[in-house]
Amino acid sequence: MKKNYYSVIGSLIGRTYISPQDIQKYEIYKKGKEGEKKFLEILKSIDQLEFIYNLQLQSTQNYQFDFIVITDKIIYQFEIKNYFGKYEFNNGNLICDNGFVIKYPLAQLD
Repeated sequence: MKKNYYSVIGSLIGRTYISPQDIQKYEIYKKGKEGEKKFLEILKSIDQLEFIYNLQLQSTQNYQFDFIVITDKIIYQFEIKNYFGKYEFNNGNLICDNGFVIKYPLAQLD
């Protein structure tokens, strides 16, 4: 559902009015996908590495994992965030120098 939403927003930019909030959400989504693509290329370049990309599980809640990397001894989970600018971690929030706040980014790992 979200992917379709962002495809529609992307196709409408420049053709009709899009609210600043929708444009901002679209840009964040697009930036995140660019970061995931870069990370995916890195993983593909490593021989004999097993990984799962964009794993989605549903139970009482929906869970989405960007990357699960499996080695002989350890399973790693990577959540890719393609933030840019200068950030400060303060009271559990990630705060950009432009005022953008990412509330409790570590909660996703819980």
